[in-house]
Amino acid sequence: MSTLLEKLDAVQRRYEEITLKLADPAVLGDAAEYPRLSKLLADLTPLVEEYRRLRETLRQLEEARARCGFTKDEVAILRTAAGA
Repeated sequence: MSTLLEKLDAVQRRYEEITLKLADPAVLGDAAEYPRLSKLLADLTPLVEEYRRLRETLRQLEEARARCGFTKDEVAILRTAAGA
């Protein structure tokens, strides 16, 4: 799962870079670059939103593990059952 999470982290970083670029006055004035970046941001948005939900679910799972005293193996079973 870590390889997938690393790839999704990279997508999120790219999303954030694009968001910053879209706020740059130079990009705002570029008739070709602004629409290209806007489309890319729109394409990445659903994936990034789902990734953020996944990260929150994993955080909650880890928090529950800590409160309940689950072992790492038990957490892995719970993650599998949750489809994460």
